[in-house]
Amino acid sequence: HSTRGYGACGWLQTLPTVSWARFTPSLYRILLCMHLGLPQRLTFGGCKCACGATVDDRGYHYLTCRRGGHRITTHNSMVRHLHSMTRACNYVSRIVNLTPLFRTATGRHVPDQVIFDWCDDGTHLATDTSITCPCAATYRAEAAHVPGSAGKTRETKKRVKYVALCEAADMQFSPLVF
Repeated sequence: HSTRGYGACGWLQTLPTVSWARFTPSLYRILLCMHLGLPQRLTFGGCKCACGATVDDRGYHYLTCRRGGHRITTHNSMVRHLHSMTRACNYVSRIVNLTPLFRTATGRHVPDQVIFDWCDDGTHLATDTSITCPCAATYRAEAAHVPGSAGKTRETKKRVKYVALCEAADMQFSPLVF
């Protein structure tokens, strides 16, 4: 159902006007097969991921793996692009790495970016980006019946993790879920 939701095929209709938005023919074939749920030709099936898992023939494992997949690369690339866009709009922002801004008794919680003086009253905005895939085991059952549910579930988890911490630091918070 996620492939039938509003905007699910938007990437197929977008003209690549900037270089970073262009796909090589082989990458385009891989993405199209993933979108249609088809097995990948000559790739993936039976390969071992860096995490030790056997990769499925559709390559879905790479979308969700926290160790060897494209999820982290995509996340970091998206954070950099959002940071560039924020700065292009003349906001002062910072990609937050391992700073002690949000330490709690249960561990370190660090948002991806802080945008300073977001509002006229001097309020700062913390953002945290998440790349979701409805094919992930965590979301698959519900995503098969409810379009957009993977993103909504991830947004809720981000809010639970960061809203109270940001309020304590006198900041607003916005999850950016893709």
